[in-house]
Amino acid sequence: MKKRVDYLDTSKGIAILAVVVSHAISNANGGLNVDHLILLNWLSFFNVSTFFFINGFLYNESCVGSPIKAIIKKIKAYYIPYISFNMFFLVINNILVKAHIIDASYYIADFRTFLIAFVKLLFGKIQSLTGPMWFLRALILVSVMYILVDCVSSRILNGKYRYIFNGIAALLVTLIGELTFIPTTFNFPSACHAFVIYYLGVVYHKFEANNYVKRYIAPISIISTIISVTIGFTFMVGIQRSISMPISYIAALSSIIMVLSISQLRSISKIKTLKYLGTCSLEIMALHFLAFKPISFLLIRFYNLEINTLTDIPVVRRSNLSALWYVLYSICGTTLPAAYYFTKKAIGKRIHQ
Repeated sequence: MKKRVDYLDTSKGIAILAVVVSHAISNANGGLNVDHLILLNWLSFFNVSTFFFINGFLYNESCVGSPIKAIIKKIKAYYIPYISFNMFFLVINNILVKAHIIDASYYIADFRTFLIAFVKLLFGKIQSLTGPMWFLRALILVSVMYILVDCVSSRILNGKYRYIFNGIAALLVTLIGELTFIPTTFNFPSACHAFVIYYLGVVYHKFEANNYVKRYIAPISIISTIISVTIGFTFMVGIQRSISMPISYIAALSSIIMVLSISQLRSISKIKTLKYLGTCSLEIMALHFLAFKPISFLLIRFYNLEINTLTDIPVVRRSNLSALWYVLYSICGTTLPAAYYFTKKAIGKRIHQ
């Protein structure tokens, strides 16, 4: 078993917190509605990109020795939790409808409709409360594509030329993601855009770039943060990548380096809560929309809104809403899934004793 890299868990903790905050300040009913657009734009630079980067960092070069076996292993690692969480929400779908947690249009009237929904789920259809799980769909494609590319390059090139080849392939895949006629199944366009980030994670680990980050951690933390925040306030490439692809990747890379470097600062690395959030980031990714609902219910009661407003995804939005509600959403969106993870682990430990 590989030893966990503590700063990666902390980095994932920061990233998943950014994911939750991004959704806590957003309402997607009938389009994107957000009061803090610049904040959302900045968070979008690194909230999900960090996870693609870390998965690239953890890529094992031995995959090229038996690519089919490696691909099957990757699919199991990502597809099974994707199916499990979505299946859970599919099974309790009608309960959620009756509780006004999801819209009545999602009601499953008969077993035939349930079977159709189940088949669609198997082929990538996400349930209404598992929107963030698009990440796992894209990660399956990114992982499989990189194994195939690396399998080819490792057989024809050695040393750094292998990674140059992979880098060129990553750029080509990104360009393919810009084509308007490519399929959208399993978030293929998003997977194409994330391929470069995944590749950069591989290179970062292979050439031990973190040694330089650790050596100059203070200036790198400051410089990467300045670059990230400056771009966040200047270019809306987090919200709309097509404005400038080069700037969007500069923003993503500088922001990811910011997260990695900050996570290794002594004061931050000691925060056990961040490490724990990183450890249970998958559960938070899958369940935080549902975990938002108690706060939405309180907000509805506080402002005397219609109960059907509870179906708003991911959160209920009102103009000039106090920042306290965003804080409450963020706390609930992380702590409830983390509590589920803790309970699951505790029960599993008891069973195996």
